[in-house]
Amino acid sequence: MSTSQATDLHALQQRFDVLATERELYNLVQDYAGYHDLCFGKGAGPDDDAKWESLLTPDAVSDLHPLGIHHGRDGKMAWAQKSMGGRGQGCQLMISNVRITLDTTDPTSAIGRAYVLLEVVPEDASKTFTTKGRYIWKFHKFDGVWKVASVKLSPFPEL
Repeated sequence: MSTSQATDLHALQQRFDVLATERELYNLVQDYAGYHDLCFGKGAGPDDDAKWESLLTPDAVSDLHPLGIHHGRDGKMAWAQKSMGGRGQGCQLMISNVRITLDTTDPTSAIGRAYVLLEVVPEDASKTFTTKGRYIWKFHKFDGVWKVASVKLSPFPEL
């Protein structure tokens, strides 16, 4: 293999690694939404809550309009459920326009943004509510696995 071919192959491998990492983080965002919805359904339980919380670093910070701020991953789902009227009848967290940016100076850090439309149906369906906004994510590779280090939900139109 010539030097030029080796250089091209190395550049291709680097690009592949970037794309694979971006996809891994995109999947993390999708898992966050999927487990979130599951945890607000009647058939869910503490094991489901723990799976959702496991997507976050132990010291994760969640600043979620209109709920407030939660520190850490433990108890985050119980906090969210309490704020939204219990486990409820269901939830749909729709995430779109996801954009992931890797930190070129730190291979264990990345940021992201996504737009969100959330509908929650609590036990009392007459209190169903919808919120929309923008998520700003910070990700950290924790013990070799990408996790959510922080997430901020800003409401529209405060983008």
